[in-house]
Amino acid sequence: MARAPIFDEAALAAAGVRVIRRSGWPAVTVRSVAEELGVSPMALYRLAPDADRLRLLVANAVAPPLPSPVGPLTDVLRSWAVDAYAHLRGLPGVASYVVLRWTELPAWLDVVEALLAAASACRARPRSPPSTPTSPTSWCEPSSTTAWPPPLAA
Repeated sequence: MARAPIFDEAALAAAGVRVIRRSGWPAVTVRSVAEELGVSPMALYRLAPDADRLRLLVANAVAPPLPSPVGPLTDVLRSWAVDAYAHLRGLPGVASYVVLRWTELPAWLDVVEALLAAASACRARPRSPPSTPTSPTSWCEPSSTTAWPPPLAA
């Protein structure tokens, strides 16, 4: 009878993040994460049968939080981009991996879908004053610093 692992996917991902912060994305291997957890590499194979699955698990765990729908869409997008940049800057090498594999990362797809849904909602609705400061219609209001919608490229 196989023993249950002494860690779960969240602990595995957290160990991967510690490895990234210490040594960068290329250092995320089954061996390095196992060492971080204090277990043998074989102990990881139940949750991450190979290095590719391990990297997907870690990359998915470090997705930046979803944007908060408060304020004009351009301000929300700008704020989220700055926050996401700062978040990923502390995780060297992750961004390039995510760009290549984003369709396999559900947490990253959730972020993209939230941003696209907000943008689509603005195009489908006429502009009107928001009913509450946090209502999705407030996303559609023009930014005080940027024209919305942006001019189309020639």
